[in-house]
Amino acid sequence: MTTKLTLSLKEMQNYSCARLPYFHGEAGINEWSTFEWAGAVAGEAGEAANVAKKIKRVDTGHARKKHPQRRAELVEMLAMECADTLTYLLILCKKEGIDLNDAFIRKYNQVSEANNIPVRILP
Repeated sequence: MTTKLTLSLKEMQNYSCARLPYFHGEAGINEWSTFEWAGAVAGEAGEAANVAKKIKRVDTGHARKKHPQRRAELVEMLAMECADTLTYLLILCKKEGIDLNDAFIRKYNQVSEANNIPVRILP
């Protein structure tokens, strides 16, 4: 029996940053500015959105007839683009010292409170 590995956000961030010297040399995370890391997040999110558009075309019967893609193939592509987006987001947060887990909880609870929704995450 195989056990599926589950990583925390902090572990994913550590793995993402561990590869930076291989892509960005000695400068690592500091080779790019905060703006450039944010641009990488936006770029990958845009690629995910493009794949989502293709999934919608398949779902509504408007997929390209010339180069059809199966929905399962597109969902896998979407998963990979989401993973790329998360990788860059985690690096961006590391660059600025943001604890994404803590920020998520605070933001989630703020939105719940602002909309009178009783669902909260206890920190």
